[in-house]
Amino acid sequence: VVVNNIFEATFVNEGTREALSRNGRDLLATIAAKHPLSISYLLTATQEWISNVGGMALYLFRALPLELWEPGNDDVTCVSLWLLFMPAASVENQLARIIFSKLNWGENETECQLVALTVLEAHIKICRDLYSGSLLTEGVKQVTSVMYSPSPEQMFFNWSWELLIRLRLHRLDQPKAQVQAALASPSSLLVDMPDPTSAAITQA
Repeated sequence: VVVNNIFEATFVNEGTREALSRNGRDLLATIAAKHPLSISYLLTATQEWISNVGGMALYLFRALPLELWEPGNDDVTCVSLWLLFMPAASVENQLARIIFSKLNWGENETECQLVALTVLEAHIKICRDLYSGSLLTEGVKQVTSVMYSPSPEQMFFNWSWELLIRLRLHRLDQPKAQVQAALASPSSLLVDMPDPTSAAITQA
């Protein structure tokens, strides 16, 4: 109830938001530091009120201790849908990037793999024009124009690669016990690799 009242008064209500948003952000960040689960509520509330909150959602979530939060399946689904189906310039897509960037991925191999697939799918959808167009031309623009500002798609391009590098996708980035087992039996590293001679691959 407290979190709901603070959020509505300082971020949803346009009449009080300008005067109270900073205090509201600090209060919500303090509460979230002690009760990380409250971030799940804030995410749901933001999704519900996104048309009212707008860019202030970015202001709020940048201040939250997301590294302490363990998002549930519904939370990850919400953020993933924003990433996949909202334009790169939208508040929702930018918010999804902030959230995924600040999470503590730890050693959850399965979750990292699922998020990596989501990021890769979004990367392909959003950055398609960058690949089909001329990356060289865009590179020349960046070099020749001091005032050049990257497009939302280019910013997404850079962000997606940075996150994919951070995720624990390599077998040797897994918990110590798994790494030791892999080193003791190198052939286990190839278990998840597809057979290059399979019909599915050769026909593709």
